[in-house]
Amino acid sequence: MHEEFLSDLPHLEEVRGEHAKVVSDVSEPIEAAKSLARDIQPLDEMLAELGGSLSADRISIPLPSTLPEELVVERLANERGDVVRLIAPERFGGILRKFALPEGSALARAVWSEGELSLEFT
Repeated sequence: MHEEFLSDLPHLEEVRGEHAKVVSDVSEPIEAAKSLARDIQPLDEMLAELGGSLSADRISIPLPSTLPEELVVERLANERGDVVRLIAPERFGGILRKFALPEGSALARAVWSEGELSLEFT
């Protein structure tokens, strides 16, 4: 009887499908967070590389751009503060940087004006 049960398992397909969905739902955010953590550049290193500066509530990064509308600034909040992903497509083939704001800080606003990107945080 057991052999017959195992030889005809279509009744378990729904269970397998639901199991795969649960595993996927749980693992996707974990993998995204791990990927992000691997690529985070220290803030001071990013500022030195791009010639930026840090004040009490703002990061300024010189980004001369003929197409500022193509600049992308994304944020991911975590328990230590926000992580920022910056994409500037045309500078030397484009730049992509991920960096953490100072601990406990959250990105409030990003403004590009006259060749400079200003990231204001609280």
